Amino acid sequence: MKVTCIGTSAARCLILTLRKTNILLDCGLWGCSGVLHKLLDPHDLGPPRYLTPLLQLLECYEIEAALISTPEGMLALPLLLMSSPGLIKGPIYATTAAMDVAKHLFAELLAVSCFASSGMASAGSLQQETAVAGMQPTTCPWLPKLMEAVQAKCLDPAVFESCWLDMYDARAAEDCFERIKPVRYGQQVPLDGYELFATPYPAGSGFGHAVWTVTDGCRRIGYLSSFRAGAAGHALELEAQTLSALDALIAAPGCIGASAISGNIPGAQDVPVQAPCATPSAGAALQLPALTEQQQQLLVQQAMQCQQRLLQQLKQSVLTAVSEGGSALIPLPASGVAWDVLEAVARTLELADLGNVPILYVSPCAQDSLALANTSMEFLNLQRQARAYVPEPAFPFPACQKSGRLVLAHSLEEAVAKKPGCLDGPCVVVASLASLSAGPALQLLHMWGQRSQCMLVLTTGATDCAPALVADLVRSAHPTLRMRVALCNFGATGDACQLALLLSQLRVPPAQLLMTCTDVQQLSRFLHGLGRLPGTLSTQTHAYSWMDVLSVRLPKHMSRLSVPSSLLQNAQWQPMAYEADSIAAQLSGTMLYEQGRGWQLKPGPGQGRQCKPQALQAPMQGTLPAHMQGFFQAPMRGNLQAPKQGSLRAPVQRTQEPPRLGATNPLPLAEGIPQSLQDPSAWGKDSAG
Repeated sequence: MKVTCIGTSAARCLILTLRKTNILLDCGLWGCSGVLHKLLDPHDLGPPRYLTPLLQLLECYEIEAALISTPEGMLALPLLLMSSPGLIKGPIYATTAAMDVAKHLFAELLAVSCFASSGMASAGSLQQETAVAGMQPTTCPWLPKLMEAVQAKCLDPAVFESCWLDMYDARAAEDCFERIKPVRYGQQVPLDGYELFATPYPAGSGFGHAVWTVTDGCRRIGYLSSFRAGAAGHALELEAQTLSALDALIAAPGCIGASAISGNIPGAQDVPVQAPCATPSAGAALQLPALTEQQQQLLVQQAMQCQQRLLQQLKQSVLTAVSEGGSALIPLPASGVAWDVLEAVARTLELADLGNVPILYVSPCAQDSLALANTSMEFLNLQRQARAYVPEPAFPFPACQKSGRLVLAHSLEEAVAKKPGCLDGPCVVVASLASLSAGPALQLLHMWGQRSQCMLVLTTGATDCAPALVADLVRSAHPTLRMRVALCNFGATGDACQLALLLSQLRVPPAQLLMTCTDVQQLSRFLHGLGRLPGTLSTQTHAYSWMDVLSVRLPKHMSRLSVPSSLLQNAQWQPMAYEADSIAAQLSGTMLYEQGRGWQLKPGPGQGRQCKPQALQAPMQGTLPAHMQGFFQAPMRGNLQAPKQGSLRAPVQRTQEPPRLGATNPLPLAEGIPQSLQDPSAWGKDSAG
């Protein structure tokens, strides 16, 4: 298996090469980079440019299929398909919810480009005001570090500059969305039409976010781009066992967010504080804590409390600004986090007897986004799904709109026309994140920038937003800014603590773990802070970075091998001397993989043509235990658990397929198996099934 990292940060893009087949994992566009572009080039008065993967390198591959994990992960696909229409030969898969949100994100980016092209309050005018005042924009501290990484890779800075591209038009986006095939959680889809299959599962981090598993009948590989352990927010919860018994788990760049909770858990022994852990070498064993059920529940509770605390900080910032006679501006992309924020703000103002304060949602897709929140119930968590049986909407937006507290508008002018004077007094405005470079959010910065009562609330909102980075931009572009800036990591992806919790919850952890160097350092530092735990599980770690090609050797094993009944009936079964209550036989044939049926054992010439049921009983009379006398009287049509090396005795640990959502019995049972053997918990460690 090979993994090639072509995109970095939220503009993530990976290529998974398995069995000489190239699979594209995401092709993202960093929506917040349009704001960053104005800091990189303050004299550019045109539309913002966005950070994308190195698309020129992608054109060197023959891509068979593409898997999209988040809405942001498909925003650069139109650029790729425009330059190379036939590059992706096979299907492109994404969840239905991710496609809907991606259309809204594209509408916001397109509106910003149109707004900037028209010359209406573009970011360039703000830079001109700064120049007149004699103030030079400061340099973002994140940029030198990135340039150092580029130079360390011996790359020409022009290569990095070629990753910044202009926004595409609506026609290119429509053509791209027509190529994408929508799927649902738990739906298995083919990748190459022969032996590769993929299945999406809920990631728990956002509306439509997915964790993908890829299998070829011999190996299972997982792809994790964003996640959140434990129920939080609106998204469907991540089920840890969907990632159990993986041969490799690929964590995308930026998969681990900033740690927000401590790693102290009961049962851990203190260790001396040392320097930050260095990046483990490729193939190094990473010790995962074997947490008890009580410790896991405690970490889940801490993660949920952390999200509630961050949301409480956001609500407190809004309440402070409104109670002092000011207004609050919250830039957010049109995703599920915006729904959580709007619901929390409306409830907070109502409880504080400030229900008359208007809430404005200014976005070109505001109406469609809130309508999506109450129609796509299957992608919401179980608590919100249960509201459909009351019946009541999943979010209280219709009631807020009917009362006039919530105003939806495409622009500030439309908002003022719907509710005159709404911007003169205290109000709360949720605007497009991309409009900080050109659009309603930048207009409000001009309007409220000199008012100290007002508040700019920057949240993570999605995996592609860096609050501290945007805050540096705002302060550098507007040196005389008196408006207060509040930072909140609400809505961020899971941190190192949650990843360690997720891995410890798996029945069988992944054999190989592939992560970026930064994420490996964060996870190692957190595990070091846990101290010594009673037990540990080890997995091999491999670190990669931008423009790296990482090769990992995986074992080849079959999860199931279907054997025809004629071979089983003609086989000479004998009891095994070194393992009680077990029998064995030697079979000869050819193993073939058939689509839809898996691995099949085909009889050789002259084998399996005659059926002799008496051959099962003659050599074994009086030698089998009583409870196994009738074991082979009925023809066996089930699947035998197949081994890694070709015998019929296989360990259950890594050959067991994960259950589909809602399944209660993931293991197939052959007809005729006695009741005493149908309980998997009673099987031995190396049972043949």
